[in-house]
Formats: sequence, C-alpha cells, structure tokens
Amino acid sequence: MPQLPLTSYDCFSDVAYGGSVAMMVSDAAGLDESAMRTVAREMAVPATCFIQSIEGEDVRVRFFSAGAELPMCGHGTVGLFTKLFEDGALTWGRENRRSATLTTPIRSSPVDLYRSQDGRPRVMLDMRLPVFDLPGLDAGELAGLLGISADSLDAALPLETASADFVHLVVAMRSQADLHALTPDFTGLGAFCRKHGLGTVIAFTRETGDPGAAWRCRDFCPAVGVDEAPAVGTSNGALACYLVRHGILKPDTNGTINVFAEQGYSLGRPSRIDVEMTITGGDVDTVRVGGVATRIVSGFIEVPS
Repeated sequence: MPQLPLTSYDCFSDVAYGGSVAMMVSDAAGLDESAMRTVAREMAVPATCFIQSIEGEDVRVRFFSAGAELPMCGHGTVGLFTKLFEDGALTWGRENRRSATLTTPIRSSPVDLYRSQDGRPRVMLDMRLPVFDLPGLDAGELAGLLGISADSLDAALPLETASADFVHLVVAMRSQADLHALTPDFTGLGAFCRKHGLGTVIAFTRETGDPGAAWRCRDFCPAVGVDEAPAVGTSNGALACYLVRHGILKPDTNGTINVFAEQGYSLGRPSRIDVEMTITGGDVDTVRVGGVATRIVSGFIEVPS
C-alpha cells in the first residue's frame, strides 16, 4: 500500500489533549472517495481532512467523519491551517495577518489568519448564516433520549433548528449542572436525529466556568458518526446566531460581538471556541469561528491503493 503523510492536531486548544482531534492526510488528491472513507473510519475521530491541493492562498480539501463526508468543518480548518504554516506552505512574511480561501466540494469560505505570540495562527473561518425553524418536537421525548427530565430544559428559550452547513437542534439547559448531567442514549438519539433531519444536537447553558465565557455547551452528533464532539466550530457559530436572535448576545456600539465559548469539559478535553460577529439592525451579517490548534502526532499512514 502507498504511504501518505499524517498529522494529528488537538483543535480549539492551545495545549495538548484538549479540544477536538482532527487528522490531516497530505498529498491526498489521488485518493478516491472510497479510500478516504476507509481511512476516516480507521481514524475514528471527529474529522479527517484530506488535502487535495494548495495553490497560492486557495486550499482545497475534503473532510470526513467516521460515518459521513462533512460539508465544512470548523475544528478541521483550525488544524489544517496550523499545519500549513508549520510546513511552510503558508508564511507570514512581514505581516501578522493574512487571508486564504478554503474550498470543499460544497463551497468556498474565506479564512482570516492572525499570528499568535508563539507563531501559531489563530484561524477564523467564515460560517454560513443559519436559517431558523420551530420543528415542533416533543420536548419530553428529547429529554428522555438525553437522559434527563424535561424540567432540566430552560423553558424561556425555544427548541429551534438552525440550518446552515448542518442542521443543528439548539437545546437550552437551565444550569451547568443540568448540562453535565446529560447521559444520552446515542443509539436512540441518532435515530431521532435521522428521523427529523438533524445533524447535531447542541445543548448549552449560560452558566460557565470562566466568567469571561459567553456559554458552555455539549454537541451530540451520532447521526454523522460522532457520539459527542469536544469542540465544534459549525455548531457554536449557529448557536451564537441563535443567542443574538433571542436577545442574549448584544453588539457593542460598533455593531460587533466578540466572545468565546467553553466546550469539551464533560469529556475531559477543555476547549475554547472564539466567535466574532457583525450585527446590523439586530440581524447577524457575518459570523466567524476559530481558535488555535496543537500538533500531537506526525508520521505516515498506509492508504488503500
């Protein structure tokens, strides 16, 4: 079997063994879809990124979880651009900021890169704005699948779907204790998500460990091959828009919001997801998510020929 370079990153974490794992497979343009799916299943992490090409500032990739191809991946993007700077495929020159374009088979997205004090890039990815809907789901059924009673849900905020690259079901919890008490039936929750066309279920509370954080969350994704992800950019971007929609997040006098979220604590993988937004007339114009990544493993992988 041929070998390709393989690198592992802990994304949305500035230290090892936090955040969400993303694997990077370089020089992957020659792999067909079947081979990529096989490798992603073998890696069994939230995202495996197959780098197709790097042409100037245009980076083409495909993202897979163990169970599906992903239209976009926030944490995988953070790991990807960290790798490109480590490899010298991208350089800073005399500037502390530069831009790039990330292209998947679904779409292209702007990426802004900021040089941190240690030289790593702080990677910020433009997200699609979500479309919201009230799905009319049975809160009691959902609570049962999450291993709690419906009383643990925050009745002041509705169960809504936020549809962008994925369809996220946003679930407000009363407290941090209620959030950490969630013990989902992942088989049942996965079937529930597939029945209702959901990609992820993101449960959150405004009670945080760090007083500077805007929320703490958990993201359950059994319908796309990951029971619980320690750090997810796409879900937190959608959640941020939900919080603006319901008046929880408010812009400053310049019409901007700059916050961060906590995730991964229930899994022992603390994560920080940065969120930047611009607001006009109470509506979200742009939302970007990002952070930094830490390299864990470098080597090679044998890939199907």
